[in-house]
Amino acid sequence: MIGERLKLFAEKNFGSVAELERALGKGRNSLSQYIGDRSTPGGQLLLELLKLGCDINWLLSGDEGIKGNYLLDEIETLREENKELRSALTTVNITTAKLNLLKRGKSK
Repeated sequence: MIGERLKLFAEKNFGSVAELERALGKGRNSLSQYIGDRSTPGGQLLLELLKLGCDINWLLSGDEGIKGNYLLDEIETLREENKELRSALTTVNITTAKLNLLKRGKSK
């Protein structure tokens, strides 16, 4: 059930449901209706859980076909690649500037 998976996510990633509630900026026992399967999380809560690394597909269905942090892992990979590309571009720009200075020095 969703409640069991929500509790598992909280304990595995935050140590307790109370800590997950704190991370969500919610009051104590605010998730109890979901943990007890008396209510299903709505869109806003699901979005907040996603931002904290919860695999919403797994939370709602129990399907582990796409692992928990797949999208977050992809975003992190893209950030790292972006950083490497920016560094390489900086190196190219510096090299180009040095070559232009050398050309100017030889033409005088």
